[in-house]
Amino acid sequence: MLDPLLVSIADATRVIGVGKSKFYEIIAKRELSVIKLGRKSLIAVDDLRAFVARLKSETP
Repeated sequence: MLDPLLVSIADATRVIGVGKSKFYEIIAKRELSVIKLGRKSLIAVDDLRAFVARLKSETP
C-alpha cells in the first residue's frame, strides 16, 4: 500500500500537533501551501516534513 501524498487539514494539524487556528496562521504566513481539489483543501506530506525540518533547524 502507498503512503499518502496529501492529507486533509484536520490530519495535518494532528500530525504536527497544533490546533486548527494555528495551522491557518501558518498557511496565511505562506509557510505551508494548500492544494485545492474541488472543495477539499489538502496539504502535501512532503511540505509538512520540510516545514517540521525548518522548525527543527531554527530551534536552538
